[in-house]
Amino acid sequence: RRHPGPADLSGGRRMSRLNLSRFGTLLAFVALCVGFSIAAPQAFASQANVYNLVQQMATLAIVATAATLVMSAPWPAFSPAAAATR
Repeated sequence: RRHPGPADLSGGRRMSRLNLSRFGTLLAFVALCVGFSIAAPQAFASQANVYNLVQQMATLAIVATAATLVMSAPWPAFSPAAAATR
């Protein structure tokens, strides 16, 4: 007997499988945040910790945005590939 493929599954089951594959990482992140908040509410969910996390993420976001813009620049002069061929 053959196993049902994605096309054979009912609409509801296929939709839940798509949602899990699409949002699984986000659900795991939320579960970790809730777990750490319950385990150490005075440390993890504090205002100082949230401020520190946002400050660190902002620095990383600025660097990542700059790197993405440089690597995807349409101008050959700013492209890393153009610099490597000189």
